[in-house]
Amino acid sequence: MFRKIEDFLSVWKYETQSTLNLYKQLTAESFDQRVYEGGRDLRTLVDHINHSVTELPNTAGLPIELNNTEYKNPVELMEHYVRDCAKVAEVVAANWTDAQMEAEIPMYGMKWSKGTTLHILITHQTHHRGN
Repeated sequence: MFRKIEDFLSVWKYETQSTLNLYKQLTAESFDQRVYEGGRDLRTLVDHINHSVTELPNTAGLPIELNNTEYKNPVELMEHYVRDCAKVAEVVAANWTDAQMEAEIPMYGMKWSKGTTLHILITHQTHHRGN
């Protein structure tokens, strides 16, 4: 759980760069490659990561527009990812404070603290990167 917005922003910057570094390895051909037999293809997996970047903060009540783009190629994917991650940092810094990090909010039928919500936002994409 995060207790300081500054700490979240520092980790967010590092983790989003790690995801972007992985995205830079994608090619148009690899987009349709299955991660494992019977599993998702890479396009579906990265779509899920990208969509959650805006969906989770939106569900948490932050003023961020949902991005439900279906990406045609890795370049488009990366452009949206960079834009959306910057927007997340912006809306978190502008709308939440350190004093609010322990405040609980409704999330997916449960109550999460705002600090936990930010932690899950990061660990969710890390989990799907395979780290």
